[in-house]
This record gives sequence, C-alpha cells and structure tokens, in this order.
Amino acid sequence: MTPDDISGTKDEKVAVSAATIFPNPASSAITLAIDLNQSANVTISIYDLTGKEVVFVPKQWLQAGTHNLEVSVDELTQGFYLVKINTGDNSITRKLFLVE
Repeated sequence: MTPDDISGTKDEKVAVSAATIFPNPASSAITLAIDLNQSANVTISIYDLTGKEVVFVPKQWLQAGTHNLEVSVDELTQGFYLVKINTGDNSITRKLFLVE
C-alpha cells in the first residue's frame, strides 16, 4: 500500500474530498465550498427532513480544485435541511439550518 492508497484500493474514485456550507445557520443564500480531487460533473440537491427535494442545482462540470458555489435558499422556511453534493461516483451530505 502506498501513501496515496489510503482506502486500500487504487481504483476507488472519490471526487468530492470535502464540502463546507457557510454561513450556517443561513437565511437567504449559502455558499458551498467544495474540494474536488478530480474533475467531475456535480449536482447539488437540498432536501427537507421528510426526504423531499426542495432545491436542485443542475449538473455542472467542475475542474479539480476548490470551488465556491452560491445557492439561494430564500424560498425555504426556517428549519433543518440536508445538502447533498453528488458527482456520480460519490456524494457527500451536510446539514443546513435556516433561520428567518
């Protein structure tokens, strides 16, 4: 095993290596700081706690590196939500709290 082979398999593709939401809690817009270790098509979905998708950001091709994507949440009511960032090969989910 090499230092780059943390998981034990070299064939495993993990495009999203980190994701942060700020501000959190938020009221009208959030910024997603997404770190990609390889280029990928990225989609973003926000779900309420019943599992209903309430915001969808269409697929976009992003190069490897760090990206700050702004997403409007001003149509959503106060409460907890789940933000899912999907690259097709993997996804990462973060919690979001909205306030008025």
